[in-house]
Amino acid sequence: MPIRVYIDGAVRLPEDAKVSVFDRGFLYGDSVYETIGTSYGRLFAARDHLDRLDRSASRIGLRVPPREQIVSAIAETMAAAGNPESRVRVILTRGEGKLDLDPASATDSRLVVIVFPLGPPTPEMFEKGVAVAIFPGTASLVIACRTCRDGATMRPSRDARAARDRATGTCPRAHPGRARRWNRCDRRHRPRARMRSCLAAHACR
Repeated sequence: MPIRVYIDGAVRLPEDAKVSVFDRGFLYGDSVYETIGTSYGRLFAARDHLDRLDRSASRIGLRVPPREQIVSAIAETMAAAGNPESRVRVILTRGEGKLDLDPASATDSRLVVIVFPLGPPTPEMFEKGVAVAIFPGTASLVIACRTCRDGATMRPSRDARAARDRATGTCPRAHPGRARRWNRCDRRHRPRARMRSCLAAHACR
């Protein structure tokens, strides 16, 4: 079953899909992406995935093409691939620019859509099963705490932060003006450690 790639406004074969070495997505990982699967030939939760793509891009100041353009590119690429079921990867890079760290040097964002087959579970999966892990709510994200230089657990989403707030209450550290909610770091920090110096201990919102 075929793979097709939408890049620079056209659907191409994989061997013809090329990105410039000056693309900031290649140089600095300056990009965002979403992967969407199909069920019975239709995209599953496409709106939710594309909404999240918008949020991710806005957090790094990346221009997002009009939603209609993205949806059209996905549909065109899926039609060209012709797979019964597909996995669709939508990528936005900041585009080509100078060899410097200034994102403003990029010309414009680049939209890439990769469609490849989504196969059914293998006979081995049916016979032996698969290992899964179930988390209550949103899975935690393990990051490195900047202050204690050790692993710390934080919950990145608002829903997860709200759940932690209910469980732990307000942050015990003294914040100027008012108490704030927190994502707990298991290590003790110096009193002056605050959100900007320790994302894990003080991811306050």
